[in-house]
Amino acid sequence: MSGQPTGNWLRTKPPAEVVRDALAMAARKRREGCEPCVDAYLKLAHANGASDEQVAAALGNDEIEASSVGRAFDKGEQ
Repeated sequence: MSGQPTGNWLRTKPPAEVVRDALAMAARKRREGCEPCVDAYLKLAHANGASDEQVAAALGNDEIEASSVGRAFDKGEQ
């Protein structure tokens, strides 16, 4: 065996599921203190259609803070 996966090993999820899971992981990683992880999960959530309100609710922050984080990453800023 070559060590490479065979067959259809990539599982795709509907965007709503990606958003749900990415926001849950962002909240978890924030509690764990991994801000680069949080940023990556927020970028993934926004790329799949998460609203600023969804991000704010998931992180337990006010809408302005979550909105600014998401927008910075949508523009490729860090």
